[in-house]
Amino acid sequence: MVGHAIAQQIAECNHCNNYVFLSSANLDLREFSKVLLFMEAEKFDAVLHLAANVGGLYKNLREKTAMLEDNLIMNMNVIKSCFLTGVRVRCRSTYFTRTPHCHKLTS
Repeated sequence: MVGHAIAQQIAECNHCNNYVFLSSANLDLREFSKVLLFMEAEKFDAVLHLAANVGGLYKNLREKTAMLEDNLIMNMNVIKSCFLTGVRVRCRSTYFTRTPHCHKLTS
């Protein structure tokens, strides 16, 4: 949700081409070895971690433990791989950049 909004804003920026946005189809953040390999290969300057297992009210009620576990694992894997590869983590909840921010995001 938030990540999609940021991706859309950056896509509209003509000179912002150093960002990488992923979905769970690209990389399963619950698998530490894959996250670490990705981070080592890409050599990012910073990570804004926005990924989360989210759902509507009924999914939250039915799968609250699984969702919490997924989110904790994803957070730990992203933060730990950033630490091990020397990448700054900008925020919790994920875009990757090789250069400093190039524009102001608006709502």
